[in-house]
Amino acid sequence: MKEDKNKSLRKRGVVLTAVGMKRLQTAILEEERQKRGGKRFTQVELGDRIGISTSSLSRLWSLNSRIDPRTLRICFSAFDLVLHEDDYTLYDANDMDFLREYSPEDRQLIDRDLSENSVNADLLPESELSGEQQTITPNTAPSQIVSVFLGEEKIKSEMTLNKQSDYNDGAKISEYIKYPCAPLSLDSKFYVPRPPLEELAYQEITQPGCVIRIQGCRGMGKTSLMLRIVAHTRMLGYETAKINIAQVDIDVLRKPQLFMQWLAASIARQLGREFNADKHWDEEIGSKLSCTLYLKECLLAPLEKPLLLVLDEVQCIFEYPDLANEFLPLLRSWQEEAQQDEVWTKLRLVIVYSTDVYLSIEINQSPFNIGLPLKLSEFTSEQVIELANRYGIDWQQNKQMQQLMELIGGHPALLNITLYHLLYHKLTLEEILQTAITEVGIYRQHLQNLLNKLQKNTQLLDTMKIFLTKDKNIDLDMLTAYQLENMGLIQLQQQKWVISCQLYRYFFKKYLMS
Repeated sequence: MKEDKNKSLRKRGVVLTAVGMKRLQTAILEEERQKRGGKRFTQVELGDRIGISTSSLSRLWSLNSRIDPRTLRICFSAFDLVLHEDDYTLYDANDMDFLREYSPEDRQLIDRDLSENSVNADLLPESELSGEQQTITPNTAPSQIVSVFLGEEKIKSEMTLNKQSDYNDGAKISEYIKYPCAPLSLDSKFYVPRPPLEELAYQEITQPGCVIRIQGCRGMGKTSLMLRIVAHTRMLGYETAKINIAQVDIDVLRKPQLFMQWLAASIARQLGREFNADKHWDEEIGSKLSCTLYLKECLLAPLEKPLLLVLDEVQCIFEYPDLANEFLPLLRSWQEEAQQDEVWTKLRLVIVYSTDVYLSIEINQSPFNIGLPLKLSEFTSEQVIELANRYGIDWQQNKQMQQLMELIGGHPALLNITLYHLLYHKLTLEEILQTAITEVGIYRQHLQNLLNKLQKNTQLLDTMKIFLTKDKNIDLDMLTAYQLENMGLIQLQQQKWVISCQLYRYFFKKYLMS
């Protein structure tokens, strides 16, 4: 019985809280200052310092992936920290209500594993510590892939809901799960890591004067990734300012000079600094230079730590050519200044934009061929299984799952919508598939948005019709292929352009060819 509890608990594990992460990151930074002359640990160096693998570190920092209790104790004890109850929360991958209060017996087992008097975990191999260290490769058999996420339980032949979950009750589900239409918060269990993107971003953001570009069509998880980069930099002690271009008034977007002032004032407000247009703006030298000098002299120069400036929903600027041609090259110039001016090295810029909006600005003058590009693509089959598991659904790669992925691919937003309706509305997968392209289908809003965009561009519309009537040997010019791919409508397979998924083929054939 005791052995069964330990096994069950290992599947649950613990998750580092924001409080725990701050304590651990502070201790790491202190050691970097005192013993390394301010030199940052790389992920590999930090793993060696603690005595755990880099994959365990990635799960630790994600704030939503479980780790073994003893692994967490190792991390804290490596920096002479005593683990407190508010440093972690219990996590059960097989329980939708993973924040509920566990039984005294469960809590006792967790506390024993986290206790400093427990078995010397430093002497145990990593595979023993995590209880879930299995490597997934392209050659891994489907049943093995499922086993990675479902533990030792019997692999079922059909999709089932987790019967142990308290949230099988529809009323309780509605109280817990929000409709998936917004970025995932830091504590969301539905965020699926996209290795190596997170790790690349965390490493790049420490580089002086860096630029990170997060790009992808709508629903790919760009803002969710951005929020985790912001949280990571705050743990490093950086100043942060997050600007959402979608919140700017249209009257401001229409006037580049007014937008520059709005941007300077918005950054200043978030940093608690003064902005006075009469004092800080000089019309004789123009808005771009005024904005640049204010950012450098009044905001960056006084800082002891780097400033992370996030510009979200940048595609909103594309609709205003005057602003795009003035502002986007300005961002590029700031990155170039960092190559020769120490003050500008304090600026770390993250640009987030959707690729399903036509970009007409000259690419060599824009910031879109500099910095680290992080392009979010569809989920792999392994990530789809993991996402389903986080909804409390045990899913193997059977016919039903294959049918779903053939229909919608690995599109994160569509997958979340599907899983939500399977769980909350009690729809069957067959019902979802049968109504997919109808007006009552769960994908109707997504499909209608794509149709509206196509109808605004005759060339793209005509090209899409060609795809619907001709499957092979379709020749596309580079610009047309670029636009359709960035909308998520086509993808390159074996050096040939094909429609991304059957959902798009069925829908557009019905509404464009009839």
